[in-house]
Order: sequence, then structure tokens, then C-alpha cells
Amino acid sequence: MLQWLKRSLASALGEKKELIKKLPIIKTLNNKANIELDSRRSALLRENFQEALKIIYNSDLNKYDLWLDFGTLLGFYRENDFINHDLDMDFGIIINDYDDFLEKEKYLIKNGFIRTKEFYYKNRLVELSYSYKGLNVDFIVYYKKTDIVESDTIFFMTNALGKPTRYEVYNYSLPFSELEEHNFKAVEIKVPNNTREYLSKLYGEDFEVPNTNYNWKENPIYKRVSSEEANVILL
Repeated sequence: MLQWLKRSLASALGEKKELIKKLPIIKTLNNKANIELDSRRSALLRENFQEALKIIYNSDLNKYDLWLDFGTLLGFYRENDFINHDLDMDFGIIINDYDDFLEKEKYLIKNGFIRTKEFYYKNRLVELSYSYKGLNVDFIVYYKKTDIVESDTIFFMTNALGKPTRYEVYNYSLPFSELEEHNFKAVEIKVPNNTREYLSKLYGEDFEVPNTNYNWKENPIYKRVSSEEANVILL
């Protein structure tokens, strides 16, 4: 309800939205709406995590370099579970043949995954987002360069009409050589064989200590680049 009210107000206010949202009552509404949304997303993660994991690794995409990434990888390594405050699932993937990927993706679609967003930078695919029973599942598309993988993350806002705007693009790279298999949540999954080093780059050397205030933009691995050639497609 609060999310609906928030979107309705934004649409009605149009260009005045930036001024109005600074008012105390609007800030309170916004905070409550975000808490409501995060609570719902957290519940969806708890309910669907194992099932989504199983579908992904039972698909032929498992023949690709496909690994747990970001918070999902951190949960695997630190908690042997998902992180309590996490809200989605993240996977890294290397796609060498997009047409082949589309064929293998059909298994996900057949089993309840819905593609929701496509992220491109300089006409290069850098991320795909899906919904599985309302749970957000992100595939970060990496490009291999000797002993690293590299990608671009695109941050964006939506305007009153729900269109992507105000892009920010950050290029980053991570140490990477090979993947290894592990049993996680009764599913055979893949993770980098240098997971500790990988996570240290993503979250800092103290990543084994939970930090709910982590701000990825403060991490020096992210280098801001021009956003002129960024494009996000909402499906």
C-alpha cells in the first residue's frame, strides 16, 4: 500500500518531486515504504532461495562459468546460508555465445523465471535481472581478461513515468582464475577457487564481520566512468 502511494505521489508531482520529497512527512512516508518493501523482499528470499538455486544449477547454464556472486557468495562463505539482511540473489556468468545462452535460458523461463531488466554499456550486455515468484535474481555478466573478470555496474533512478534516468556507471574488476564445485543448500553450485580473495576485493579485508552499513560506492575497486552509453531496458 505504501509503495503504491509513493509511486502515485511521484507520478502526480512530476518535476516537483525532488522538492516535495525533502519535506519531513514525505521522508517519513518514504522510509516506511522502503521498510515495508525490504521486509517483503527478505521474506521472498527466505521462501524461494533454495528452489531458485536448484533451478539455475539444474539448467544447462551450469555448463557455463556460472558462480555465486556478491551477497549470495558472501552468505555461502561466511554463513553457509543466505545473509539475514539480504534481499536478492546474485550470480556471476561469462557468456561467450548469446544465442546459445538464449536457448539455455528457456529452461529458467519454463520453470517460472521472468526476465525483468537488461543492462547495457557501450552496447555490451553487463547484467540481466529476473523475477522468480517475486524474488529478484541478478546475473552479472563478466568478461574474462587473463587473471581477472571485469564488468560495469549501472545505477539508475526512475522518473515519474517509471522510465530509467540519471544513470551512473562504475567499471570494476575482480581476481579470477577457476571455479570449484561445492554442495550448498543440497545443490551442487560453483564459486571462485579464490573466494576469500574475491570477497576481500568486494567487501574489504574485514568482510567476515557483518556490516549492514556497507556502501559499495565507497569501495575503490569501482571506477566511475561516463554514463553516456549506458542503457537499461525495463521489460
